[in-house]
Amino acid sequence: MRGLSLRAAALTTALTGAANAGMVFWLASPANRGRALALAALAALLSGLVVGALTHRHTALLARLEQALQRLAAGDFQARILTSHPGRELTLLAAFNQTAERLQGQAAALAEAQSRFAATATHMAEGVLITDAAGRVLLLNPAAARLLNVGTTTLPGRVLAEVAPFPTLLSLWENCLPSTEKQTDMVEVPARGLVLQVTAVAFGEGRYCLLLLHDLSRFRQMETMRSDFVSNLSHELRTPLAGMKAVVETLREGAWEDPPAAQRFLRHMETELDNLIQMVEEMLTLSRLESGQEVLHKEWLCPAEIVREPVAQLMPYAKRARVALEVHLPPGLPPLLADRRRIQRAVLNLVHNAIKFTPAGGRVVVAAEEEADAVVFTVHDTGRGIPAEDLPRIFERFYKARDSQGSGLGLAIAKHTVQMHGGRIWAESIEGHGSTIGFALPRRLDAPASFC
Repeated sequence: MRGLSLRAAALTTALTGAANAGMVFWLASPANRGRALALAALAALLSGLVVGALTHRHTALLARLEQALQRLAAGDFQARILTSHPGRELTLLAAFNQTAERLQGQAAALAEAQSRFAATATHMAEGVLITDAAGRVLLLNPAAARLLNVGTTTLPGRVLAEVAPFPTLLSLWENCLPSTEKQTDMVEVPARGLVLQVTAVAFGEGRYCLLLLHDLSRFRQMETMRSDFVSNLSHELRTPLAGMKAVVETLREGAWEDPPAAQRFLRHMETELDNLIQMVEEMLTLSRLESGQEVLHKEWLCPAEIVREPVAQLMPYAKRARVALEVHLPPGLPPLLADRRRIQRAVLNLVHNAIKFTPAGGRVVVAAEEEADAVVFTVHDTGRGIPAEDLPRIFERFYKARDSQGSGLGLAIAKHTVQMHGGRIWAESIEGHGSTIGFALPRRLDAPASFC
């Protein structure tokens, strides 16, 4: 259209020049009409050439400007127009180039801000979730995807009610949009043991809502553990203290005058004191292990050394309980770097538990075998087994799965001891068909050859 307009302007100018030349020719005298005609023709020709050149120049300039604008509209902010012609054209092209440079700078700043936000959201420990006013999820960072147990690849087109179908969270989101103040509430998902502190903030004049998800599950678990610890400790201390108080009252009421009875009561008090001292020692040991204050004194040990000494200590106990205690160790097991006293104590706790919960006539087998990167120790018994609901919790402190009369700390100490050695511990059991508790200690590539 611009080319046609310029061509029409050029044609009009040429015709005007021809008309003026004709008027000069008509007004001239007959003797001068030939010269006037030549001058008119020359004027018309020069006018047409000048106008044509200007038209071509402006048409080319407008074409270049249109092409550069199209590149700019398509997002190519590096589009520029270069010209060597001075005048008003240069001013126009300089204005265009300056505008393009500003747009390029703003686009770069926006891209950098988006990159920083994406990096921050990706590596945040808190979950970040952004929705529009219709509830469509626009952004979900990896932490939020993990907390909500959803995949980010299936995000497009999904609504908040699908991604987070929790009534408290949805109610918080609904209250967020019409409000200018942030909303905060606790969202609990008991089926997953999940506790979230959710903060909702509206922005963009209520068109969007930002949800921040802070995982408090671990803090709630620790709070529960502290509460359980105090409760269990009070319960465990109450029994021996009540027993000793009863003995003291009985002696005070005259039992001390009967020497055999007094000796029997004193032995009972001594037993309760021994249990109390053992419990306190185990609590202190567990506290040091959990806090990392316990220092391991590692040395090279043969697997047979780790197993045979605790088994030898418990053999009289097994005989009194009429339980067969066996050790199966293949030859050629590699040496392990471990704290002798701590790791033998862990084995002692596992074997003692196995004997305690195995009826007379049963068997307890302590075995070891070599794997690719570890030596695996197992303690198998033919006892009554562990109920399925108790199995995941038997390594918790004070937890007693089978009406145990002990402190409930032995397995917890064994777990922390093995973990401090870089190993892992587990339990397998079918109620009524015995149990197997195993732990693996890592092998070392620098183990001395032919040590065992």
